[in-house]
Amino acid sequence: MMQTQPFEKHVWAEIDLEALRHNFRAVKARAGALPLCAVVKADSYGHGAVQCARVFAEEGAAWLAVSCLTEAVQLRKGGLTLPILVLGHVQPGYAAALIQNHITVACYSAAQAKALSDAAVAAGGRVQIHLKADTGMGRIGFALRTDFDAAIRDMLTACALPGLEMTGLFQHFSVADDVSEDNIAYTAEQHRLFVQAFHALKAAGQEPQLVHCDNSAGVMLHPDWPEGLPRERCMARPGIILYGLSPAPWMEGMLPLDPVMELKTTVSMIKDLPADTPVTKCRMGSSARMPASTSRSRVRYRVTLSMRVVRRTASSSSCNRSFMACMTSKERLGQRGSPAQLG
Repeated sequence: MMQTQPFEKHVWAEIDLEALRHNFRAVKARAGALPLCAVVKADSYGHGAVQCARVFAEEGAAWLAVSCLTEAVQLRKGGLTLPILVLGHVQPGYAAALIQNHITVACYSAAQAKALSDAAVAAGGRVQIHLKADTGMGRIGFALRTDFDAAIRDMLTACALPGLEMTGLFQHFSVADDVSEDNIAYTAEQHRLFVQAFHALKAAGQEPQLVHCDNSAGVMLHPDWPEGLPRERCMARPGIILYGLSPAPWMEGMLPLDPVMELKTTVSMIKDLPADTPVTKCRMGSSARMPASTSRSRVRYRVTLSMRVVRRTASSSSCNRSFMACMTSKERLGQRGSPAQLG
């Protein structure tokens, strides 16, 4: 019988779920009565999407947001039943998977809407969509800033297509974390265009059930920005602040956030070196002008982490508040699903 080699953990991340819970409550207090759509894209920014989403669900999150269909399906397979929005592109051929898993997707152009409509009709169901308004981010979205009237016409065309059900409208702020005079004005103009788009859709008989524009910086600086919109239809969409990081360095301390991740490694060797001894490949380092000790860790590439380190560690008695994320590259690649796997 072949023996299995144990996985040797030289580098790992410890995730403090109690800190995550604390952050959600702090953000919720800042947002007031607004429901929260917790962003768990990119494996919850590397913190573990399923585990983090479960905490957010327990704390009363209204929605979850991801970047792609694979991430959404992973949450469904992990037992999450909250509404899920895919913020990015989903190929129309996956319409059946969207319908089967009750996943809402961003709709951002007339061409994409038509392709998704055709696929949904062929699948025999309806795909729920949130219209993505581009008010100045310059990414996917109906280009309100370029030609407002044309963008609204395209939105209304999408709403009328068979196989699609429009249930929301959203946008993304570009520089909400910047307080220069020019960027404050730019963010205000984004918000004005978004409010104008909502009322244009409403006047045409296509009032969105749900609207959301505040990202992390928006929640911190503009929790009042359902202004101009019916508050009962508004939702906030925080991301990075849920994990204890501020959108910009100057915003540190505005909310009582705790860092959620602690990255750890083992030290394999400590060596005393004479002064001016070359260190590492290509003699890129030196022990400088005096003798020094160097250490070799198992993190093989330098990584700059814009986070404070939390001094809480997992133990056998606190498994429900922390977990360790140790995943090899091979395991991570294995999460990517094929069309058959996503159905």
